[in-house]
Amino acid sequence: KHGTVRKDHDDTDLGYITDGSYVVYKNMDFETGAQGFRVNAASESAGGSIEIRVGGVNGTLLGTCDITGTDGWTKFKEFECKTKQCTGVNDVYLVFTGTEDFLFNVADFSFYGIKGDINGDRVVDTFDLILGRQALTGKTELAGLAKSNADIEPDDKIAVSDMVKLQKFLLGGTKTL
Repeated sequence: KHGTVRKDHDDTDLGYITDGSYVVYKNMDFETGAQGFRVNAASESAGGSIEIRVGGVNGTLLGTCDITGTDGWTKFKEFECKTKQCTGVNDVYLVFTGTEDFLFNVADFSFYGIKGDINGDRVVDTFDLILGRQALTGKTELAGLAKSNADIEPDDKIAVSDMVKLQKFLLGGTKTL
């Protein structure tokens, strides 16, 4: 069952989402792996859930993101959930579930990696700090999850302050990134 999903509002949102409907995004590159999923959604109803799957609507379940009511179909809020590790290029299926006639609208979504894991080996260590410093000096260019993981202060840029936080973390000066 494909269900009902169609563009809404400014012709970019997914709207009129019903139970059992889904969308597929072909050839998404997870590179060395994602840790979680974020979605901007809005709902005037009780909401529902998004099952994140690869390989088909009944494929491997990476995670489930619960969406609650936001008091309006255009009052978007960010929701997130952890995902199982998925690497490489995959077809991603977002399968929508819930009990209301219309569940919620989706403005956008993204996957995110492990903060500080710049080289993508799923471990935050000195090698990540070296790679981050090389990016700051222009010796290497980061892209995709590597760039996102190096942006420890989420401001859409890699700065000295990001590498200082990473270094403090590695030296035990802080427990979290």
